[in-house]
Amino acid sequence: MTQISGIFNIIRPLNGIVAAVSLLPALTLYAGDLRYDWHVGWVLFLLVSFGYVINDIYDVIGDRENDRRRPLASGQLTMLSARFVAGFLALLSIVLSTLYSVNLLIYDVVLLAALFGYAWYVSTRLAVANIWVAALCSSVFVLPMLIAKSDAGGEQCLLMSYAVVLSFLFHLAREIVKDIEDVRGDLLLKRATLPLVIGAKQSRLVAMAILLLMAVFSYYVYLQVGQVAYLLIVTIGVNLPTVLIFLIYLRRDPVKWAGNVSVVLKFLMLPALASLLALGLG
Repeated sequence: MTQISGIFNIIRPLNGIVAAVSLLPALTLYAGDLRYDWHVGWVLFLLVSFGYVINDIYDVIGDRENDRRRPLASGQLTMLSARFVAGFLALLSIVLSTLYSVNLLIYDVVLLAALFGYAWYVSTRLAVANIWVAALCSSVFVLPMLIAKSDAGGEQCLLMSYAVVLSFLFHLAREIVKDIEDVRGDLLLKRATLPLVIGAKQSRLVAMAILLLMAVFSYYVYLQVGQVAYLLIVTIGVNLPTVLIFLIYLRRDPVKWAGNVSVVLKFLMLPALASLLALGLG
């Protein structure tokens, strides 16, 4: 029973669900009307789950310092079981992708390699690691161009490019905040993360600057498309809460409060995706 709960915890299914849900605005932006593909959604779920498992495998020493509640760090799951789960998730994603199309298979294999490469090596490479993860997360908005049966018009491609930029900036800022949270374990592993190179306070300012840039760009998008529903959701659901949490964060310890900020940003992914969905339906 402990092993089953450990498997559930290590794959972080809620994060996989969010990744699968992100396909909804991505396909809608591409098609110009409400679209979803459950087959591709499952592939995304499996990819994200694989990413978390392989990252925990390579990060177990740091997790013993940063968060002993994680399955491998706590002993809830054995390393052998974790490797089996990672292999199973990768294999299943490849099988499902093969059954769908060659293009989805290529996307799947590239992301599996990129996720493995991040956990094995890239995660130690200063800001490159943050950019790497942000690029992988925002790649879902490129996916429709690979799997769709028809070509999108110029307007749809422009909207998708907006979504890629917004998603990239959001995830880049959140990855920096997560590095601030994990600074003690990363110090133990002698990693060259941004907080360890320039300091936690300075890294906090970098994350804030990136999110400010994201907010400014979100209003640039509105000026280009004039979609009121998008404007309301992105303002009330994303930008205002982001400003509020960082105003509070500025008055708190940057390391101790980084976990709280990271959790808030994770929840803000849902209204962020809703704003992009509204953009696609506009």
